[in-house]
Amino acid sequence: MNNKGEKMRKTRSLLCLLAILFVAHGLSFAEETVAQLKERIIDIQNQGKLGFRNFTLCSNTIGYGQYVSVPNNKVKAGTTVYFYYEPVNLYTNRRNGGYHIWYTQDIILTTEDGQELYRQGAGHSVESLIICLGKFIQ
Repeated sequence: MNNKGEKMRKTRSLLCLLAILFVAHGLSFAEETVAQLKERIIDIQNQGKLGFRNFTLCSNTIGYGQYVSVPNNKVKAGTTVYFYYEPVNLYTNRRNGGYHIWYTQDIILTTEDGQELYRQGAGHSVESLIICLGKFIQ
């Protein structure tokens, strides 16, 4: 092989090595940046108040974002109904190198004038409620 060809081969090898090092460093930097952003997002979310969105009266719940809503938000007395909701701003606890999210729920169902129809305390899994009175009844 001539001297010019040998120089080209060495130059290409050097450029490939530099490109590999550059990409590896870039990926490491990107992973660190993503981890830092994740921590900042958790800090911001932990400052917010716990809330709920998309609170919907349903005839069936299937999964996250999947439910069958009740037309006109009205049901007949004695009908089993479900409530679909999405909690927001759950507190994220950092523990042992991991992230933990946990919450319980209380449910108090009232009429428009504040009369209590149903109550269930914290720590219970709510699957269905039987509505007897209230603005949801036709």
